[in-house]
Amino acid sequence: MLLKKFFYKPNFVSFYKEGDMYKLLNEKYKHNEVIFSENQEFNNKEELVEYINSVIELNPQTYVSTILKSINQGFVPSCKKSFFKEMGLDIDSIKYVCVNNKYSFYTSLYELLETQKEFSFLDFLYSPFSIID
Repeated sequence: MLLKKFFYKPNFVSFYKEGDMYKLLNEKYKHNEVIFSENQEFNNKEELVEYINSVIELNPQTYVSTILKSINQGFVPSCKKSFFKEMGLDIDSIKYVCVNNKYSFYTSLYELLETQKEFSFLDFLYSPFSIID
């Protein structure tokens, strides 16, 4: 573990799908400063996955993120399970994150699991609602 800290610099890979293309940003940091940055575009998922796997293989301290573009997600102004039920949301079929004990972001558990299955290397999966927040 100690060797990783000295030899590998944190590497962050973020991607999203726009139309038929995948767009990716790959950045490496040292002492909180960007020491490497590159943008890539891929025509298909296979090329994207191959590229990300090669980055992970070169640097085990790579963290991968993307945005969840599903329509089965949202925001509610509460953290109480009863409020979700009032809104007609099945609490057993969603995953939600409560923020500051005031409001929550949620997504379909099915969408979440499918995205994780599709991109098994994901470390972070963001909702557009959380980014706006």
